[in-house]
Amino acid sequence: MPILMPPAAEVKPYIYWDVGGAAGSQQITGVGFKPKIVIFICRAIDGVQVARSWGFDDGSTAQSIYVEGDTNYVLGYLYESIYIYRNASNYARAHITSMDSDGFTLYWDVVGTCYVEFYFLCLK
Repeated sequence: MPILMPPAAEVKPYIYWDVGGAAGSQQITGVGFKPKIVIFICRAIDGVQVARSWGFDDGSTAQSIYVEGDTNYVLGYLYESIYIYRNASNYARAHITSMDSDGFTLYWDVVGTCYVEFYFLCLK
């Protein structure tokens, strides 16, 4: 059976965004359509600990899997599509608050100093 790829207009990959350690809303634009679901791959870009996150968000349901930075445990997290946990004093988490006509809006909760690099794929 052949592998069928969706038309280019239905999938939009992005390579890099940096939250810069700031809490609050972040609008992502330039997608070209209103996404139905967004897939995230993330990592902490400060420190030497391994802190990674993989998540999904459709604007109403968000879930992620993350690697704790100080223990290397792999855990799941409901309600956040991005969750970077370095330790109890340094973490960042985010979820989509709206799917917009040309992208989406994330709300970030950042504790301490935690910079996040994230990649995302928007599906139409």
